Amino acid sequence: MVRFYSLNCRGLNSPNKRNQLLHDACKSNTDVLFCHETHFCKSAPPKFHNKRFPHNFHAYSSNKSKGVSILISSRTPFVFKDMHADPAVKLATSDVVPVQYTLPVSCGDFEGTLHVNRFGQGNCGKCIRTSNRWCTPLQFLALSGVPDSNTWDAQICVRGEPLNTLLQKKLLSLHDAGCCCDICTDCDSSQQNDDECSVCGDGGDLLCCEECPRAFHSNCHEPSTTAMESFSEPWICTFCKMQQMRKHSEPQQLLSCQYFLLHVLCDPNNELSIIQSKPKELDLLKKRLHEMEGGSGECPWNFISDVILTVIGAYPPQKREKVRGLLEKEFNQLMLS
Repeated sequence: MVRFYSLNCRGLNSPNKRNQLLHDACKSNTDVLFCHETHFCKSAPPKFHNKRFPHNFHAYSSNKSKGVSILISSRTPFVFKDMHADPAVKLATSDVVPVQYTLPVSCGDFEGTLHVNRFGQGNCGKCIRTSNRWCTPLQFLALSGVPDSNTWDAQICVRGEPLNTLLQKKLLSLHDAGCCCDICTDCDSSQQNDDECSVCGDGGDLLCCEECPRAFHSNCHEPSTTAMESFSEPWICTFCKMQQMRKHSEPQQLLSCQYFLLHVLCDPNNELSIIQSKPKELDLLKKRLHEMEGGSGECPWNFISDVILTVIGAYPPQKREKVRGLLEKEFNQLMLS
């Protein structure tokens, strides 16, 4: 079943209003969100997406009372193939713009995620996110072990279809050689981290991990941290701490609890991060973690069991057994690997 939500917004140029709408859509498990009368300006459309809704399309109009946005959740099977204009609607196809969506890419066995809004040219625009870095298409090709950089658009594929086919179909747009946009004039960008928090999907003031591309709001990360703590020394996230610990010794029990809860919150498939729709229970879990930091002596397996029960409780009864099996599998892979 796909959940649709349609709303007359009467203007969405307020960041607080957009954030509240996205929060409500996530909480209600909306799959496709239709927003009418957004009042967005084509020349400078605002940020209107997050991790839960990466596929983002806008239609603009010179009339301020109009404008439409369609947001599609990351858990909804979706492939952008073509765009058609209704001849009965007085709106040019150039006024319908896919602002933010992602595509799975591969070169041989090497995989990543192409962020279309960052795509520029072969050597410009760090648009492909691998498990541990951002890279340009040419850098992605080199990491995959393919030496011929002249055919990068034929070597990199989206579900088996080469990028040059998507370019020919105008599903992707290659910037001109003399393009002066921010993407093409910043080819040597040192940015290595995500623009959005790995937990909530929003931007703003983020803590950037020194070891991986992840970024977090200080209160979203587990454990939470302050800006002063993060600047006092190179900051690494709980995921990377866990990885380092495994190389040398058995991970600490507290770190295992922090790691498991953070993994659930960051689940890219949104199957586990539904726990965020249970804010009271989540706050209690975070409070217990904080007490464990202070030496409460709570058994870590009891804590992890309660995390699992909270996630299962966020689903309707008919889906809980399936989710229980998924969580047990996740637990075995994460904690026992």
